[in-house]
Amino acid sequence: MLNSKNLSKVLTRHVHPQLFPRWFLMSPNATLLAYSTPANIQELRDQATLIAMSWKEQYRLFRPDRSSVANGDVPDGCLETLTIELEDRNIIIRAIQPRILLVLVGNKPAAGSKQFRLTPETRVGGSKAGTTFADGKDKADEGDDGDEIRDVHNDVLRVQRRELDAATEHIRRQLSSSGFVMPEDQTVP
Repeated sequence: MLNSKNLSKVLTRHVHPQLFPRWFLMSPNATLLAYSTPANIQELRDQATLIAMSWKEQYRLFRPDRSSVANGDVPDGCLETLTIELEDRNIIIRAIQPRILLVLVGNKPAAGSKQFRLTPETRVGGSKAGTTFADGKDKADEGDDGDEIRDVHNDVLRVQRRELDAATEHIRRQLSSSGFVMPEDQTVP
């Protein structure tokens, strides 16, 4: 059984107010399973709903064979990570199991990119392969200041991803050691 109270405590301990102020676990149909506190629950539910819609849209592009999902592992070729870069924050979603998503909501530097970017990543032979979809154009001719801003933003995103990677491995180990596999929900694609 999934112990939401303990998972919420773990997520709360990993909050960094400037870099990643919010963590939560959810199902792909937007059911909240655990979350860092304190939290505005209505805002969190709204955010989970929007994240679920984005996840499902990308998941359809990388849909696995249903039989390969039964053991709780994310199969090769299946969507594993979705990074959404917004003007003021990064949202990184990782499939802990096919029916459990870990979400990190991270802040961006004030002078971050104004470009919306969506990067889905699949599992391919145990490693990740990604494709980026961007809205707008890159500003290659911004000069040194633009390069510095992009470097700071990329550094922040790297730190957020490293933290998500560590949390993913920790939670996967915990779920594996307990033998927990999220049951199938017929409303999940």
